[in-house]
Amino acid sequence: MTLLDKSVTKDADGTWGFQCPGVQGSPCGTPGVAPFSSTGWPTKKMAAARGAQHFAEHKGEGPMQELHDFRVDQGLVVNDDGSVSVKDL
Repeated sequence: MTLLDKSVTKDADGTWGFQCPGVQGSPCGTPGVAPFSSTGWPTKKMAAARGAQHFAEHKGEGPMQELHDFRVDQGLVVNDDGSVSVKDL
């Protein structure tokens, strides 16, 4: 199991989330600072894709996509308030 696989979990509400395990020398690895997390994804694949972008940022491969752009690329329709409707899944 990869570190990315271990960082993606199913939440109590049935959605999926990614939590950075903390990387030394970055804000995610600073004691007392919560590492990056991205929750509420309807599938494990989407949560892992967001996590992969975050890991790539840590590796210096460029910044993660803006959240709105990521949602669009994943095929999710984003409402004006930033939410995604069940019908859009």
